[in-house]
Amino acid sequence: MTHGGFAPLPLPTLQQIETTPDPKDLLRRCLIQASEKQGRHLKRFRRDLSLRSSRVAELIEDYEPLRQLPAFRRFETEVRAALASLL
Repeated sequence: MTHGGFAPLPLPTLQQIETTPDPKDLLRRCLIQASEKQGRHLKRFRRDLSLRSSRVAELIEDYEPLRQLPAFRRFETEVRAALASLL
């Protein structure tokens, strides 16, 4: 176990993201690994994993690299359309 936030994570390259079979699972596994928690602390961390996953999106400051991915561009377009339909 490392300390100080230096746990190695199995993050895919930008080119590999769209071929990752289950990106949500990969995100969850990376969050768990990065937490470096064990025992009861890990159990508590896992319990709140959906909130922690959502927090990742909140912390992204620049989405520009993701806009290189067709799936992200489609997602962004769909979100904009859904929001526009609410107005």
